[in-house]
Amino acid sequence: MRIEFKASGGFAGMNIDAFAESEEIDAELLEELARLIQTSAFFETKQGLFHSPKSGPGEIAVYRLKIQDEERKNSLSFSDIDMPPEMSKLFNFVLQLTNQSR
Repeated sequence: MRIEFKASGGFAGMNIDAFAESEEIDAELLEELARLIQTSAFFETKQGLFHSPKSGPGEIAVYRLKIQDEERKNSLSFSDIDMPPEMSKLFNFVLQLTNQSR
């Protein structure tokens, strides 16, 4: 599985551009990631159902998550104000993963 994550803006002025392969992730964290992907229906969600932010005011963070496994791939973008609750846990988990690897 390949994971690409971008985050920018927000009060802290984030500028994260990270990627990882599943082989680089601890087994426990990978299990949690797989669970969050499933419970959020990440691969089944289509961006067209939501606003796809390009940018926003400086205090609004914008996130993009792209995940590709052997059979599927999907890319979704949300801001702090339009992220669906079911995606929030997944995006926050990936944000924490990228912060740990920096």
